[in-house]
Amino acid sequence: MPLRRINFQTPGSSMLLATMASVAIVFPLLGMMGFSLFASLTILLLASPLSLLFSPVLLPAAIVLAGAVVAFSFAALLAVAGLSAFAWIYRSFKKRLSSARSPSSEKPQIKVHDFGKGPSMVTESGEVKGPSATFVNGELQTGKVKLGSF
Repeated sequence: MPLRRINFQTPGSSMLLATMASVAIVFPLLGMMGFSLFASLTILLLASPLSLLFSPVLLPAAIVLAGAVVAFSFAALLAVAGLSAFAWIYRSFKKRLSSARSPSSEKPQIKVHDFGKGPSMVTESGEVKGPSATFVNGELQTGKVKLGSF
């Protein structure tokens, strides 16, 4: 099967219409671009002497504005810290009140001392066990040898 060559030539009238459409789109865009450039340069020429005239006022105003932003940020940071401290105190009091109402639910405090043997775990019965040691009812037990109570 021989390969056929596809002809991509367009008729002259289609090419003329495409060119006219592109000109109709491009020229207004170029006109708006030129107008915005002219307006920007005009504003720059008018504002330059004014900025030079008011520069002794503008720099301190910018410094005051930056200081106000820093102060407001610091105040917001302190407000967040205060709210978190208030929430912590509220949870602490709520926990103490709930433990004062039901003393039977309060479990005895078990002190676990680190003897450099690695991590320890608490079993369901309340025993604290390490890799090779057990702390039961205030006594540290290693294997069958009783080391003493605390």
